[in-house]
Amino acid sequence: MGQLIGAPGHGSPARSVQLSGVYDPDQPSDGLTLDTPAGPVDLIAVDRARRGWPTPLTIADRAYLLASLPAYNRPAAELAARGMCVQPDAVLRAMTRRNARARMGAAA
Repeated sequence: MGQLIGAPGHGSPARSVQLSGVYDPDQPSDGLTLDTPAGPVDLIAVDRARRGWPTPLTIADRAYLLASLPAYNRPAAELAARGMCVQPDAVLRAMTRRNARARMGAAA
C-alpha cells in the first residue's frame, strides 16, 4: 500500500490522503485510468500534459502521451514537451523513433 498522509506518525490524524503518484489498485478509476503493459495511465494527467500544462507523469503516462501524439506535428510536440517539462527536441526525437519503428514494422 502507498504512503498515507495522516497515517500514525505521519502528519494530521484527522484524515488520511493518498500521496500523488502512488498507484493503489484498490482505488476505483471511474474510467479515468487505463491499464497498459507499462502500468496504469492517468488519462487526466496525460490530457493536461498534452495541453502544455506542467504535470508530473509516470513512465507509463509519458509512453502513452508520446504514442498518442500525431506524427511530425511540431506544435503538438512543443505543447507536450512543455507539459512534461522537457525540451521539444526530446519529444520530436521520440516521435521520430516511434514513426521509424512503425515504418519498419509495416515493411516486414
